[in-house]
Formats: sequence, C-alpha cells, structure tokens
Amino acid sequence: MPTERPTRTRDRSEHEDPPEAKLSVRALLQSGLSRASESTDWVAISAATRVVLAGSDGPMREVITGRNVRATGVYPSRKAGRPLAFESMNERAVFIHSEVDTEIANYLSQPCRFEFVLDGVKRSYVPDCARILADGTLEIVEVKGDRRDLADPDYLRKLDHVAQASRTMGWSFRVMFGAPLRAKTVRNATVQLIQHHRLTRYGAEDVFLVHARLRAASDALPLGDLARMLGDEVVGRAKICAMMVGRELCIDLDAPLSPTSCVRLLSAKCAVAPGVEGVL
Repeated sequence: MPTERPTRTRDRSEHEDPPEAKLSVRALLQSGLSRASESTDWVAISAATRVVLAGSDGPMREVITGRNVRATGVYPSRKAGRPLAFESMNERAVFIHSEVDTEIANYLSQPCRFEFVLDGVKRSYVPDCARILADGTLEIVEVKGDRRDLADPDYLRKLDHVAQASRTMGWSFRVMFGAPLRAKTVRNATVQLIQHHRLTRYGAEDVFLVHARLRAASDALPLGDLARMLGDEVVGRAKICAMMVGRELCIDLDAPLSPTSCVRLLSAKCAVAPGVEGVL
C-alpha cells in the first residue's frame, strides 16, 4: 500500500494545533447518537436503522488490496493527526482539500456504518469521510467522481435515508465530487503545493512573529516577505504552508503559489473549496 511522503522541515518546537482541531470525530458521533435517542424524530428511524462506530479512529472498512485495480493508499494527515485510508483518487482529492481548507477543523475516513432496512431489504452504508467544520458541525461525506455516479434512483434513495438519519442526530450530509478537485486548475495546483508541506514543523515563536506582522499590516502580505522573516526563505515558505493546514492563516488559493501570494490572518474570509454538492 503506497504511503505519500511529504517534505518535513524540523524545528525545535512544534506548534500546538488550535483547540477546535482537537475535536474528535468519534466523540461527535457518540454525542449525536446520544442526542438522537432523546428525539421524537428518532423513534421512526431507529426502528429500522442503527449506526455502528468503528472500534477506534481507524477506518470502518478494510482498504481493498491484492489484485483489485482500484487506487488505494494512505494519506498522512497533519490536521487529523493520523494516516487516513483512501479507496479512490477522488477520496484522496477530498482529503487533500480538507487538509488545506481552513473551514475544516478535523476529519476522519470511514468513521461509522449505517445499518438499516429499506423497502424490506437490509442495507448498509459506510461514509467515505466525516468532517468537523469550523463551527463544530459534524458533516457526513459521500465522495463521488461526478453527477453521473448518482444516476441510480435506488442508490439515491439509500443516500436520502442516510441523510435523514444524519439530520436527526444533528449532523449534516453532503456529497462531494472529486472530479473538480482533481482538474488541472490554478486553485487545485496551489492546494497541492500547500499540502505538500503540511507536516513541516513550526514553533509558537514562528506563529507569534507571523501573526504580529499580519496584524500590523493594513492588508495581506506577500508570502515571500513573511518567509524571509522566519529565516531561510525556503524553510519559511514551508512553515507558512503548514500554518495554513494548522488553521493559523490563509494563503490565496486562487493564484499560483509564489513569493507574491497574499497571506492573511485566519479571521479574514477565505474562499471555500469548490466541488461540493448541496446538502441532501
């Protein structure tokens, strides 16, 4: 099983991620199940539906290996604090964008299994991903290549049942398309370059210096200027990219990554990644 090896630049102290990044997907799943049991809406759904959590923060499904031709692998995530298994290049693309998107605080692959009866037939469904948004909302995610993968009416009814159950537990349900996230665009190329440095170490002093410089500025500052402030420009650039993954700042994703890229504090609005389908 291939494992990606992004660049890592060592520093004496590694900055601690913000508190919301420590929110556990599993803890929010358990909280949702507990809250749903007290809801009158859950009575109609729970009679034919149950949600099974993974025994740990590992994936619910075993990644397909052997002679199967599907792309599989492991994505080492700084944001999730663990390697995440993926079963397609579309899933990998969603992980990469979730890693860089500052609106995502944490995420986990294959976090649970829905078991239910639909039209008298036992069904099961394992989400490809669950993400904790910046506001603390838990989002259940189904990953597809594009709209053509949703052509089967029976499959859509299955997803609709899962979406209904998710809402009852206080979660949202979303379909994300991998094709737009894998397309050859400036934004996707910039995201790729930033996530490449996601495991670079940076210290609390680095964050303090960058934040102080950004607060003193009336507008965004060039990436190159901030990188040189941290010492070696190459190492500084890698640290700033890692800081975006750590949700310390925003880098303009709609322009090629370069020394002139605009960098802002996280409080400034950052554009949300494309390729997201509406909540079911």
